[in-house]
Amino acid sequence: MTARSGILFLITASLAASLAAGDERTRKLAQRLPEEAALFAREATKYASKEKLSQRALLYAQPIEGGLSRQAWRNTVVISRYGFVSFLTAPESLEELRQIVSIDGKRAKTSLKSVASAITASNDLQKRKLLEDFQKAGLSGVATGLGQLLLLFSARTIENYDFSFQSQRFIGADRVLVFTYAQVEGRGMTTYRGHDALHSKLSGEIWVDGDYRPLQVTLNSQVEAADKKLIRQEMEVQYAPSPYLCVLPTNARHRELHNGVLQAETLYEYTPFRPWEDK
Repeated sequence: MTARSGILFLITASLAASLAAGDERTRKLAQRLPEEAALFAREATKYASKEKLSQRALLYAQPIEGGLSRQAWRNTVVISRYGFVSFLTAPESLEELRQIVSIDGKRAKTSLKSVASAITASNDLQKRKLLEDFQKAGLSGVATGLGQLLLLFSARTIENYDFSFQSQRFIGADRVLVFTYAQVEGRGMTTYRGHDALHSKLSGEIWVDGDYRPLQVTLNSQVEAADKKLIRQEMEVQYAPSPYLCVLPTNARHRELHNGVLQAETLYEYTPFRPWEDK
């Protein structure tokens, strides 16, 4: 064996070992994510938090000289009691539940008791009615469903995605593994544009700790509307281990861009979750 062929053999062997390690990490991820999703679906409805939703939305952009534009933005802050609700017909799926406390500092008149009772109710109609009431009072354009983004990777849907190990990083002294995912099957994300429902495949990143518990999930989606406008959605949810059995969200962010121009950015902050009866 020549020196050159020996070097090539070492490089090839190193690459094969690296690919094998990456495949093993991906296998562990694909095994752990459905377990964490099942824990979240089963346990998260027992706990509640206070959510601070801060949105910056573009009202208009007026062209001015030099290719620039004068922009006007609307800033809104909504404080809510926040939790999750499941339905008997689909116990593995969760919906966010918010009881608005204030909008831009103005208090709202709602009853926490009615929210807490709906969480534990066995009547799906009661739960759905409460969700409809919130949607009527909610702000238009606010993305919902971020807190339970982890449920994308349930045992029923995990095979809809391809995963790839990307890198190992450190946050302080803590090791973090970063994976990318891309949807290959399933309906994907629905974006409503007027009367049209636009569907697109999902992609993003998953950050996990050394035990493969999810710490961050990002989601990207882009569709072309009938007017040829490209609508891009960017979502990010940060999770943390809790005193309970499942990880729970701590922060989230949603950005919507049209042809690369930011239209709205919403930040979500959550206080530590506690059992509903303690709220």
